[in-house]
Amino acid sequence: MAIVNETMARYYFGKENPLGRCFGFGGRKKTADIEIVGVVKGERTIGLREEIPRFVYLPYKQDL
Repeated sequence: MAIVNETMARYYFGKENPLGRCFGFGGRKKTADIEIVGVVKGERTIGLREEIPRFVYLPYKQDL
């Protein structure tokens, strides 16, 4: 399970609801089933002029 920010949700799913959708990292099959369970606002991490990056929040103890 994962929580994504609005920037990532819009980038990959457009105007569709991302909740319940799945994604993965790289080519590792085991992570291809990470389900989106929440969406949060994005934040600027370096400066006010930068674009808000796509971001994923994963549980600390999640078994990938």
